[in-house]
Amino acid sequence: PAPHMDPRSRPLRRSPMLLRGVLLGSQRVGVQAARVVRARRAQLPALHTPLPTQIHRSFTGGTVASAATSVVWVMVRRVVLYPAILIAGGSFGVEEAKKRLPDLPDLGPVGEAASSVTAGILEMLKTGEAKLNEMVEDGKRAGDSPSSPSSREGAGDRVLPPGAADAAEAERFLSEINRLRRKVALLEDAVDGDIEEHQGELLKLTTELSSEIERLTSDNTTLRRRLVIDSAERHSDATKSVAELYSDILTLREDADGAFRGEDQLPRVVVVGDQSAGKTSVLEMIARARIFPRGAGEMMTRAPVQVTMSDADTPTANLKGSSRIYRTDREADLVQLRSEIERAMLRGVAAGHSVTDVTISLDVRGPGLKPMVLVDLPGIIQHHTVGMHDTTKDTILGMCKHHITNPNAIIMCVQDATRDAEGSSVADLVRTVDPDGERTIFVLTKVDLAEKMQRPAKKLEQILKGQVYNMQARNYFAVVTGTDSPDASIEEIRVAEQRFFERSTLFMTGVVKASAMGTSNLSRAVSKAFWEIVHRSVGEQLEDATSDLKRKENEWKARFAGQPRVKRADLFIVGRHKILESISSLNSSLTAIALEKLLRQKLWERLRAYVINTLYVGSAENGDPGAFRTNCENLLGAWPSQGLAAASLGVARDTLISEMETAVDFPDEDGTFSPLKQRALKTCAENLVWGPNTRKKLQSIQDLRLSDDVIPDDGAWRSAVGFMHRVLAEEHTRALATVEAAVGPSALWQWLSWTRLTQAQKARAAAYVELACFFPSSSDSPARPSLNAEEANGIRLAVTRRLGTEVDTNFVHETYEEMHRIHFLGLSAKSAVYCTNRYHKTEGENNGASNGLACSDVVLFWRLQNMLASTSNVLRVEAMDFRNTMEDELRTVLSEIQADTVALQEVLKSPKLDLAEEIEVIKLTIDKLKAFEKRLRSEGKVPETQ
Repeated sequence: PAPHMDPRSRPLRRSPMLLRGVLLGSQRVGVQAARVVRARRAQLPALHTPLPTQIHRSFTGGTVASAATSVVWVMVRRVVLYPAILIAGGSFGVEEAKKRLPDLPDLGPVGEAASSVTAGILEMLKTGEAKLNEMVEDGKRAGDSPSSPSSREGAGDRVLPPGAADAAEAERFLSEINRLRRKVALLEDAVDGDIEEHQGELLKLTTELSSEIERLTSDNTTLRRRLVIDSAERHSDATKSVAELYSDILTLREDADGAFRGEDQLPRVVVVGDQSAGKTSVLEMIARARIFPRGAGEMMTRAPVQVTMSDADTPTANLKGSSRIYRTDREADLVQLRSEIERAMLRGVAAGHSVTDVTISLDVRGPGLKPMVLVDLPGIIQHHTVGMHDTTKDTILGMCKHHITNPNAIIMCVQDATRDAEGSSVADLVRTVDPDGERTIFVLTKVDLAEKMQRPAKKLEQILKGQVYNMQARNYFAVVTGTDSPDASIEEIRVAEQRFFERSTLFMTGVVKASAMGTSNLSRAVSKAFWEIVHRSVGEQLEDATSDLKRKENEWKARFAGQPRVKRADLFIVGRHKILESISSLNSSLTAIALEKLLRQKLWERLRAYVINTLYVGSAENGDPGAFRTNCENLLGAWPSQGLAAASLGVARDTLISEMETAVDFPDEDGTFSPLKQRALKTCAENLVWGPNTRKKLQSIQDLRLSDDVIPDDGAWRSAVGFMHRVLAEEHTRALATVEAAVGPSALWQWLSWTRLTQAQKARAAAYVELACFFPSSSDSPARPSLNAEEANGIRLAVTRRLGTEVDTNFVHETYEEMHRIHFLGLSAKSAVYCTNRYHKTEGENNGASNGLACSDVVLFWRLQNMLASTSNVLRVEAMDFRNTMEDELRTVLSEIQADTVALQEVLKSPKLDLAEEIEVIKLTIDKLKAFEKRLRSEGKVPETQ
């Protein structure tokens, strides 16, 4: 782009932002630098001479200054100018990036680059400085040499020796280099400072986000505990199965503790094996339903599938997250179920990949099913086939290792009897995580095919005794999981399996025990192992929970000794009662008369500054009664429609809310009820809505009262004078206090309090002293409202001399305005006393008023007094209507909060309450674990001796 083009007119992408900024900035700086170069070269003709010629001159007795000039110029141009252009461009680019990207997180690389460049510049300048120092010394030696002519007389002028001239020129360039060094250092400091500033902002933002995350995490933990307690109170465990009870225990612990992962604690049977070893068929035989996709030799299991089995009258299955329930005794439903599982697997597989670690959860129910959880994993492969992702093998191995590493997992290691042991790697994997075989059940599949293939009986016997595969197992089983027909049902396969073991010559010879044959025996063994691990897990969790309970109870004794543990719901009832009682007490104590008086007081506090500064002092600047009345009429006429009515309603709203805040501020040592109080106040504020015509009605009344300039009798006159005197005397006292704070304490108080006046206090005090002559204490006539330019300048000079430091005329004018306001308010307070008995007097007869307004300001305060009385009356009526309905609205909202668990957790917060609920949840967990353990024994899941 052209140098004059504004880079902001061109769309910049986020990634090359800094680079484009550097180029654009460099171009701008380069244009300016080129102009300076041209001007500089015009002043140095020697620079136009080729460098070799200049060097030749230096060796033929010519001046060395030309050579020094050229050398230094080339060095400065290459070493200083170009990098400076780059740095300036970088700075410009950073600024542009900030404008375009206000959330730019880190400028570190730019700062590092800038620091590197400036460091290089300074190093090169240092080298150049050393060279020039050598030239200076050479020049000095040349000037001092006897062989060199020291001078040449002629035409009345004197020419310096060539060496001295060179030294002088070199010293000048040394000075220029030092100046450039200082500029580069300043530039580096500016860049570093800018980077540090934005890094500080980033750190601050990161800290704020971390704090917010911690707060939300804490709130979430508290809410989870609350939901656990509520759920336990509402639901009974009497009708639940033992599997459902254990699932509830894990869910309870998960809900109570965000760090607890029930999935890791849940015992499960993990089925692992080589691809096409028959592991999925084994799982189907145990689940008694053909629920998985199948293919001839193809990879069909592409994701972990977790199957949760339970006993039920009707055989059904459904995927987690799906509302569709399939009948597993109907082939049409099974076809649809297998299709849905296959689609779910493919959805989880990333593009270009073959498998995924996203688990699919499936619930299977049916008569006689053993309650347990099984996980089917993709089969382990030895080689990648065409089209398969090159990470598939390692992904499957990692997935299998992750699942079987869980100490609560029973490993069902499936091997194909028709394959050689050397061709399988699953045994090595199982041995690495369970070397003693305590959690492993070995399953040999396709033994019917092995017999047809005439595999040696001795070989199969060795396999089933653990003498072939390099691993240990707690049980060994031989099973048949298929027939010649791929569409055979589970029942048909079970019949075929039983017939095979009854007639098989291989197994009739006693190769294995009868209890180790068939999927029925396998299912019973797996179920037994599953519940043994469940029992062990329950025992471990019971120990952990008991230990946690003891620790938490000790913490309670240390922090809240002697205090009862109160439930959140009971505590809310206490807070609700206190709030409603406080509001009811407020309604009783805040009578109509008291409320109207309070509203009038608050309204005057809101309007006071405008009345005194604009209406009164501002209208009386000229000291002319007629002008004062005109100004007041104009301002009062426009006031109701220009904000007075809105301000009045705002005062009423703020007053009511403030009174409610005071009312509900009952003792609360640890701030437990603070959120509840805030919620109650927010509810009241949201319901505090004025009627549709309230503002218009109020504006009409205010307009009427402010336009009434007739004081009916002497009593009304005296009332207005009293109001006027009280207001002006208070304002005069307040203004004097402001002045005292501005000038600082007295010398005695400074000595007693070991303090000193600030420079601002000294300046203000000096200005007051110099301006005192304009406000003589003996005068009862008002001073001029402002100083002219000559007077202000004279006072400025006097203050400067007195203070010793410079002040400007604006400071003088501001100080004079403050003093004039105080002086006028004092005179007006005196005038109020004078006007007390002047009701029947004319304006000409009232010229004794000190402020020069001839008592015409009494009428202003009469109108203001009437407006305040009428406005506060209207506001009181509106406020009373709201007060009558407020208590009912608040009662309704509090009842809604009490019925909402989430809202209840938000409005009651305290460390004591959190700790009490933690203890309650732990006790609840212990009770459930004990009840579950008792149920296990009663249903025979574990022996009574365990």
